[in-house]
Amino acid sequence: MACLLHFADAGAAPPFLCTTLAKHVERRRLEDTAPGVVVAVAVSDPDAAATGPQPAQPRFHVIQFGPIPLSGSSERSPTETPLFLLDTGAGDMLCVSGAELRRRPRPPGANMAQIAELEAESMRARHAAAQRKRKFDEGFVVFVEQSNRVESEAELHDALLYHAPDLLGVFGAVLLLPFDTDGGGTKLHAVPHARIAMRLDPLDASAVLPRPAPAPITRSETAPERAFAALAPLFTETRATQLISVPLGERALLVLVERRADREFSGEDWFRMQSVARHADRVLERLELRARLEFLLSTARQQT
Repeated sequence: MACLLHFADAGAAPPFLCTTLAKHVERRRLEDTAPGVVVAVAVSDPDAAATGPQPAQPRFHVIQFGPIPLSGSSERSPTETPLFLLDTGAGDMLCVSGAELRRRPRPPGANMAQIAELEAESMRARHAAAQRKRKFDEGFVVFVEQSNRVESEAELHDALLYHAPDLLGVFGAVLLLPFDTDGGGTKLHAVPHARIAMRLDPLDASAVLPRPAPAPITRSETAPERAFAALAPLFTETRATQLISVPLGERALLVLVERRADREFSGEDWFRMQSVARHADRVLERLELRARLEFLLSTARQQT
């Protein structure tokens, strides 16, 4: 289905023109048509009309490929928005989606359908990033309030496992906590999130610590005889595609489990991981300080 709209006034700036065209199309309810509808817009130039015939090709084209799903079909209320592309004929394009307006270069050799798909994918990525930011901003406040009320390390670990997957937008998490062995060494005991119902063998702390910052754990690092071999079932049994280690101080790790192969962690994601870890470190320091003070007070009472 195609529709040709003719506008006599092309004197407005392209952003205003693009918004006007988008509103015009929406008023005619063309956004409710099936995906693949092509809307071509011819814009006349008043100056050209006074000096001669109009050019055969319109100065601007708007093509609507919509509605564009911005979220997965598994969500209860998937979000959709119409997408409008305005080709200025000068090597760049204006893209309108709702209240968002962006300018982008036109890829050489690409047709409008290909450009629309590229822009739709970009829109979905930006929408997902905005959703992760919103969920983190809201959830981090709750996590901070709850963790500031904990009375023990075990309560803090429970809060971390409960909140970290939703805060950081991953499937699940595993805490690797230190314990001393009879032989004098230190092992890391795995405490999994509720979605990960499996038992994992302890890891040798000296082989995996310290880790200075959040970093991926590759499949090769979980091969037999490698440092993270005990985490191999996370790849094979939970269908994980990525593991991310987040250090908690110098003695523990939070391992994030991601099952989406196309998930890319941005700089903001790494910053959020560090924010969660730093707050957990501060809570641990508070708990350790309180334990020392209670010990000193108990010792002083016994001496008097």
